[in-house]
Amino acid sequence: MPNHPVIALLFPGDMGTQIARELIKNGYPIITAGEGRSSRTLQNIKDTGIIDLGTLQNVVNQADVIIALTSPENSLELAEKTISCLKNTDNRPVYIDLNSNTPQTVLSIENLFSSMNIRFINGAVMGASQDIPDHATLIVSGIYRSLFIELFSEIFTIKDAGEKK
Repeated sequence: MPNHPVIALLFPGDMGTQIARELIKNGYPIITAGEGRSSRTLQNIKDTGIIDLGTLQNVVNQADVIIALTSPENSLELAEKTISCLKNTDNRPVYIDLNSNTPQTVLSIENLFSSMNIRFINGAVMGASQDIPDHATLIVSGIYRSLFIELFSEIFTIKDAGEKK
């Protein structure tokens, strides 16, 4: 089995759980931060086989790739919390936001990560959680989108939306 990067999934709600299941099925180690999450999310973590490292700091310290799957309303706040943790580590994971954000939010998030030389990929999921992986499409954009495509194109249907956010 090939050596896969450690994927942090923030957070395994319905969509995140489905994505985690597919990644785990394909040999990817999946970690998350369960601290402060709802009992339903904690159950998703346990049922899916995601490794709960407790805190966001622990996750940021160990992740090669961070996939943010929260609500668009919480995307910027999660990015800011992640940046705070990144200031306490030398680790520089790729940050992928799959939250269907507004262009203004994407620009704000991208500026946060680029200020720390963190590769940022913007994205969205077209389809319902139960459609993953067979009938949903993950759309990615930005200058580092090829990293996402290379890692996950054999698992998910991916649309390359180009360099522009």
